[in-house]
Amino acid sequence: MRPLGLVDVLTAARALRAADPAERRALAVAMTAAARRADAHRLRHGRGLAAGGNGTLEAAARAHCLSAGADFAEPEFQACVITVLECVLRQAGLSAGAGDALGHCRIEA
Repeated sequence: MRPLGLVDVLTAARALRAADPAERRALAVAMTAAARRADAHRLRHGRGLAAGGNGTLEAAARAHCLSAGADFAEPEFQACVITVLECVLRQAGLSAGAGDALGHCRIEA
């Protein structure tokens, strides 16, 4: 996956916010994995995937329905941002430091 920026996190959180709450963690994992696959393809072939984006988390998120906007005052959106960051940390081999809170975001190659 390409380096993470704020727009990546916010767009991915908007995709989670638009999804069924029961499916959000799985969607975060799927978007992160899709970004990794697209970036690997970009590095190997010099171009992004037509249907998979350019390796950014933003591109992977835009393949899904997005909520209307990013409202940080809304607790549900805040939870979506946290879910995105947890999955990115897990993919990087890091943890949030509180037990195994990130166990739900295992990334498979």
